[in-house]
Amino acid sequence: MPLAPASAFSLYSTLEAASAPSIGAVAANSGKMQDRLGGAYRRLERAQMNLKQFHTEYCQYFASSPCRLNAVIHTGGHGEIVSELLVPLPDWAMLVADTVTDLRFALDYLAYELVAANTGQDPPPDWRGISFPIYASKERFKDVGLRAIRNMAPRVQATIQRAQPYKVTAPKTQTLYLLNDLCDSYKHRLLAPVMLMLDKASLTWQPIHCTVKDVTIQPQWSNPIENKAVVATFTLDNVKPCKSRLVLGTQPFCRVVFPKGTAAENVRVGEFLISVTDTIRQAAHVLTRLQWGVPMDLPALTSFE
Repeated sequence: MPLAPASAFSLYSTLEAASAPSIGAVAANSGKMQDRLGGAYRRLERAQMNLKQFHTEYCQYFASSPCRLNAVIHTGGHGEIVSELLVPLPDWAMLVADTVTDLRFALDYLAYELVAANTGQDPPPDWRGISFPIYASKERFKDVGLRAIRNMAPRVQATIQRAQPYKVTAPKTQTLYLLNDLCDSYKHRLLAPVMLMLDKASLTWQPIHCTVKDVTIQPQWSNPIENKAVVATFTLDNVKPCKSRLVLGTQPFCRVVFPKGTAAENVRVGEFLISVTDTIRQAAHVLTRLQWGVPMDLPALTSFE
């Protein structure tokens, strides 16, 4: 499933922030702001450590050639090409869950500090009701979301409103919406990533002492490879007993995705988490510049090697 634009904080918001006068003391230096945003900083830093661990284990897993395709031929020449999982998918459920929740909480920690800075109180008024609102419905944002940020500076509130999922054509594919939905899901149950075959697989084969006809390639999105999905069906003709066979020249292309039951179903885990990390860094840059006149940059994602 394609995501809506990865960054909810558009170039327009960034340019506006760059030209806005300081709401707080412009003299605030980055060191002091890092202290103020220490919670969000540490959440994002831990999420990035987990993401790097996931990437390392992901590369090691697929380097082991964990799955393959086999031709199964039945009586009468009818056959199937099926997937076979040679090495079980690692248990990434807790690693991914911790990463998702840390990313979501980083936004809430950021919201808290923006309210504390604007009100000059720590803890600020009604601090338990502060959060970073994420809504796919304009009505819900106005009824509920605005209450969570009502003590922020007006320009900060307006920028957060422009970043809402309901502002895009397909709100339930927007990065922040998917993050929020996943976090809500992880509050109640642990979701294990699944491995799917690449959609519309391209197959090559070499028939020996036979011919292949009536090949039908199956779409694979709904078939986790653990279930030994049927990739294609075929019929062999001109079969010679004990001599005919089919040699496959294609190995499966797979992806690790979020499972069914969430809005992020079939979204690639690693790609999504990197996108969210980038979005949160942009959010912090824009909103802190609006609040303090000086941007606070949260830790950058270390390039994967």
